[in-house]
Amino acid sequence: MPSSVDANAVKAYKSGQTIYIRKIHIVPGDDGRRLSAALSRIEAAGYRLESQNHGGQGLQRWVEATFRLVPLEISQPR
Repeated sequence: MPSSVDANAVKAYKSGQTIYIRKIHIVPGDDGRRLSAALSRIEAAGYRLESQNHGGQGLQRWVEATFRLVPLEISQPR
């Protein structure tokens, strides 16, 4: 599996979970690239970001992100 896809999100996807929640710890001094990359890896597994909750202070900062499974669009024959 490529590192560009979150392995836990893939497991959740394969098990049919429609909602996926992930708590991501934020590194002090990071300008948001690590968080953005983590969110992108989860979206690559087939989920869409629904909401984010931020908490903590200093070294204990985190984001709890809630994702919803993106339904596959099946085209109907005409």
